Amino acid sequence: MARQHEWTHVESLPPGGRISPYIHWTSAWSHSDQAFAAQDLLDTDIPWLAHAIQTAIGDASDPWGRLLHHVLPRHAVPSGAPESDPEPAKSTSAKVLNLPPANDRVILGIIDDATAFAHERFRLPNGRSRIDYLWLQSARHEAAAPFGREYDRTGIERLIDQFRRGPMGEMIDEDGLYRHASALDMSLGTPQSLARTAGHGTAVADLAASFGAAGTARGRDRFTPPGEMNIAPEDFDLAIVSLPERLIMDTSGTFAEIFMILGMVRLISHVENRSQREGKDYPLVINISLGLTAGPRDGTSLLDRFIAAVNAQRPSDRVPIRIVVPAGNFRQAKVHAVLDAPVDEKASPLFWTIAPDDSTPSFLEIWSTPLPRKPEVLPISLTLRPAQSKEAAPLGPVPLDGVFDLSSGPQLAARCYTQWVPKRIDKPSAGGRVRLTLAVPPTLPGNPARAYTVPGPWQLLLEPANASPSQSGWPLDLVVQRDDMIPGYRGGGRQSYLQDRQYMQVDARGFTVTKDRPGPDGTLPYVRRAGTINAFATAPEIVVVGGCYADTLEPVDYSGEGGSGGQGLRGIDASASASMQRMRGVIRAAGSRSGSRIGVGGTSIAAPVMSRELAKAMRPLSERPKLSGVSLLRRSSHDTDPPPVLPITENLSDRYQNSSGAHKAISFSKLP
Repeated sequence: MARQHEWTHVESLPPGGRISPYIHWTSAWSHSDQAFAAQDLLDTDIPWLAHAIQTAIGDASDPWGRLLHHVLPRHAVPSGAPESDPEPAKSTSAKVLNLPPANDRVILGIIDDATAFAHERFRLPNGRSRIDYLWLQSARHEAAAPFGREYDRTGIERLIDQFRRGPMGEMIDEDGLYRHASALDMSLGTPQSLARTAGHGTAVADLAASFGAAGTARGRDRFTPPGEMNIAPEDFDLAIVSLPERLIMDTSGTFAEIFMILGMVRLISHVENRSQREGKDYPLVINISLGLTAGPRDGTSLLDRFIAAVNAQRPSDRVPIRIVVPAGNFRQAKVHAVLDAPVDEKASPLFWTIAPDDSTPSFLEIWSTPLPRKPEVLPISLTLRPAQSKEAAPLGPVPLDGVFDLSSGPQLAARCYTQWVPKRIDKPSAGGRVRLTLAVPPTLPGNPARAYTVPGPWQLLLEPANASPSQSGWPLDLVVQRDDMIPGYRGGGRQSYLQDRQYMQVDARGFTVTKDRPGPDGTLPYVRRAGTINAFATAPEIVVVGGCYADTLEPVDYSGEGGSGGQGLRGIDASASASMQRMRGVIRAAGSRSGSRIGVGGTSIAAPVMSRELAKAMRPLSERPKLSGVSLLRRSSHDTDPPPVLPITENLSDRYQNSSGAHKAISFSKLP
């Protein structure tokens, strides 16, 4: 009798973990032959940055280059062959060495959703823009940009002047300006951030680097006047990269890394070129308020390698580049589990629950602990019992670097990628980890040509294939990839999650449980809050910011946590306000149009608060490489002390006032 569910080998993958399962899944359902070379987009005339790109990425961006049309609208992509420069760009390396540090100015970079760049909060009292560089990645293409459209300060000011209205030009037609700049295009069929009242990128930029509108009287209910920032607006420049709408819609982050890296390359190149022109070494802080749940989270991801290479290749006598990211909001989402021992039929069951009415695929990553060498076959025996099925489907022993499909008759039920991910791509003998990636099709039937599956709990059985658990990679680390739907976007995703009987969401009193607790037998549940830190927040060179309540400075319940047992995950470096109080989870920020205000929350809102304070701390220092103020944020992965909290300063007090008008006020210099 034929089995109802059976695994079949589909194809082999290139070795070294170079092919992302998410990219492979997307390409399997792609029927377009449009492509352009992503590696060409990473070209730069800055030698140390070019070396960092080659060291970290090499040809790993090629799969992205073949599929970038999934993210970019057609009008944003260059048509035809790129024009060659009449004269080769001159190296900037020698010209920026030994430059005096720019003590009078700091540049704060934002890589995020679309930002309302004509907003009054980003203009000087004389009407000039404070945005020194802007890249609209999904705007109609112009030749100067690799794709999309770039503006310098002069171009932005020209737009603002062109759309001034009123007898004295006191008003700006922001809607018309954004449409003209191709930053807002309702004909694309994708959600437009600048068409909504609240925009994530605008709020992040506001919290990171905005000032009160010029010439506006401000009382208790208005934003802080520039004089209270302890830094003049003209000394606090912005450089902004607005990511494509389709990239933001895809919360699984299929293409996020390459677009973020491209954004960082352009931001760094802009600051380097400006340093060359003006003879000053400008400090740069880059805020990236984005997050994923799954990934290597050990420094081997494409993004982690790039950040490490930038840090290593940048000349030691240069101003350091600081990158700030949030800890993530998935502490209570049940997206992480640790298996200290095998899970067989006799053990307490572990389930991966797939939500109904989900129009996007769901992914689960299973990672081994580091192994000294690549196994000949998959050392982990996986058995999957689909929802609403009594029959289990075992996988193994099978070769590594393969793709296997689980079929239910003619229908694809699931796909499994078995990969060996080396610790160092240039040194295979350095060891690595085994990664299994389970991909489940959408549960909402749609296109007849595409697979869909049944929702519900899918049981997971994980045992050693032939050797002992320790030799097979135990303990195992399981992480469900992010698949939720961002407010205002119609992505259609619904978050899947892990389940086990021992996990407690609330205690006997009905209060939320925020720390992992052992059960009656003294063992921890499979599903754990530890290890839920943002997958973009694992490089040792970045600053990771958790969230706290503004009124009590206690950590918010949802802020991601590092320190997964046995996996060596780093923790957060510091916390900043992410919510006003438990019963009021928002903080005030600028809306998408001048004069508007919205409520925002989450660790992605805490990160720009830290970015602002970091930028202010970097500006007056005369010995940049030492950065004594920033050393407070360098924490060991073995540090068990609570991270420092960045309290609300007098600079931003109006954003956090509660109903009584009370707020905390402690300066950045008082961090322990």
